[in-house]
Amino acid sequence: MIKLAVDVGTTNVNMAFYDTDKESVVAYTDMPNRQSLYGRDVINRILTATRDKIFLSVMKDMVVSDIVDAIINISKNN
Repeated sequence: MIKLAVDVGTTNVNMAFYDTDKESVVAYTDMPNRQSLYGRDVINRILTATRDKIFLSVMKDMVVSDIVDAIINISKNN
């Protein structure tokens, strides 16, 4: 069975397709996390999101876009 793993890190979004039968990574990609525009660390991003609720929505949209882009990237390359 193939499973999708996503790690939304402070600086990068990492994604892998993992074959649980073979216990190996089938495909992998990483890309910069766009949220870094709003702070180099999670605390600054939280402060930005709590200062103005519009940033919470913008930052959510950014991470969703990063995940979609990573899916497209990993699908094209494999």
